[in-house]
Amino acid sequence: MKRSIIIVLSVAFLSIYLSGCGLARTFQCRGRERLEVFNWGEYMDRELIRSFEEEYNVCVNITTFSSNEIMLTRLQTQSFDLIFPSDYALEQLASEGGVQAINWDLIDFNPNTGFADDLMYMLEYLKEDGFNLLRYGAPYFWGSVGIIYNKETVNRNELYEHGWNIFHQRVDGRRILFYDSSRDAFMVALKALGYSSNSTNDREIEAAAEWLREMRRIHGRDVSFLTDEVLEDMPALRHDLALAYSGDAVFTMTQNDSLGFFKPDATNIWVDAMAIPTDARNVELAHKFISFLLQHDNALQNTSAIGFSAAVASVYDYVLAPGGIFHAFADAYRVRTSDKDEMFRYLGSAHGNRLANEWLRITI
Repeated sequence: MKRSIIIVLSVAFLSIYLSGCGLARTFQCRGRERLEVFNWGEYMDRELIRSFEEEYNVCVNITTFSSNEIMLTRLQTQSFDLIFPSDYALEQLASEGGVQAINWDLIDFNPNTGFADDLMYMLEYLKEDGFNLLRYGAPYFWGSVGIIYNKETVNRNELYEHGWNIFHQRVDGRRILFYDSSRDAFMVALKALGYSSNSTNDREIEAAAEWLREMRRIHGRDVSFLTDEVLEDMPALRHDLALAYSGDAVFTMTQNDSLGFFKPDATNIWVDAMAIPTDARNVELAHKFISFLLQHDNALQNTSAIGFSAAVASVYDYVLAPGGIFHAFADAYRVRTSDKDEMFRYLGSAHGNRLANEWLRITI
């Protein structure tokens, strides 16, 4: 789950403000246009939402989800004006006719020059491989998958030497947190074995499953399969190594300077995008919100609050420059890419179910 890491919103605020519930919220929104937004939990600065509402005299109702799969299921029965799917989920929606093309003429932003260079490199590669993400989505946040490590117990040279195979190295007393996600887990194993993270080859999938089973055998009870717990466990140094998103690494590093982040030279580069469903009721206002979020000052405010890497080039470069708020955490915030990195592709529901079932058998 990708989530806010600097501002922790209260349960009361989420249930009243973000969901649009409560008498006060109902009264406030009476007679005003509504924008129905479906986003990851705690993934946008609330002050930006209020600023947009005031500028356009509208109400933004935010419903949250915790996984792409939950989002895709919910979209079958509920209509939203703006959604925030990850790359492969957006590709699935596009292939099924679930999203409409973005009208960039309605957005005050140049998609050809305004996004971070390395992000554009990955999107161009994706386009050449058959999916033009910018046709259906506007990049929001992006990042990589890597390893958070305790610098007091793990030597960085070990990470350079072993890469993903660091998870196969048994060191007495070393504790491992492995992200409990079938797609991410199989990505690690496939990349460690030199295969594509989008492989559908039976032999390669079985080899990856065996790699993961072996990791479990090597570490036994010293490996934990968790998700959002990384945000509390790693600053508390409860584990020595953790598979994690780069944005989550930024947060943990701000909480404890004993932590570092390492990106192996072959990993997943992910992009969460803003997209408009085919059945959206307020398409014009959705485009205005996209344009609003892509403006430099607003994108800067958002990344400062959330901590994930900004897609907007001017913001991305600004916060990483000397004196920038994320300069000291560049190992995690800067999304370094290599020719071995890949973005996830939509490979069909049968493939996703197969990985999920294999992963369940490994972790139980």
